[in-house]
Amino acid sequence: MRRLKEINGFKLYTNKPNTISSGALYTKEVFVNVNNKDKHRLVRVYLPSNYEFDNPSKRFPVMYMMDGKNLFDDHTSFVGEWHVDETIEKYVKLNQKGMIVVGIDSSKEDMGRTNEMLPESNHYVEQFHEFNEQLDGYGSILGEFIFNELKPLIDKTFHTLKDKANTGVGGSSMGGLYA
Repeated sequence: MRRLKEINGFKLYTNKPNTISSGALYTKEVFVNVNNKDKHRLVRVYLPSNYEFDNPSKRFPVMYMMDGKNLFDDHTSFVGEWHVDETIEKYVKLNQKGMIVVGIDSSKEDMGRTNEMLPESNHYVEQFHEFNEQLDGYGSILGEFIFNELKPLIDKTFHTLKDKANTGVGGSSMGGLYA
């Protein structure tokens, strides 16, 4: 796989040590206009080993995942990585197409992550509000950012399959509830 050092502001992740497998990881800091102070987020884009910058006709499905720092690298995760890159590479080795995975880092604020993944005023917010008055829920803001800003940026920068059938959202714990 030929790797570009930078593409449309996304920089090749070369930090050492890291546990990235045979694909390539690119990162870019983006602005998310959420209702907390932590508005700058790192977005991590994993390209499978069979991705070809010189072949725009070879396109890939895209999975957007919450808690990006936990997806690919033990050295950025606070709980141990989820081995998303290794899993993708297993499919590539089985002659499957693979996919692009976009990891969105969560807020560093105590309640920021929970607030931006909770929907506005619903059963969950009312339940959680009894335990913590800082929980407001503004999940639609993050969703609008992913759909209206991040997805078009990813589609413009990388060789993606842009349709609904080839686009997914996932996560774990609170990120899984959000997805």
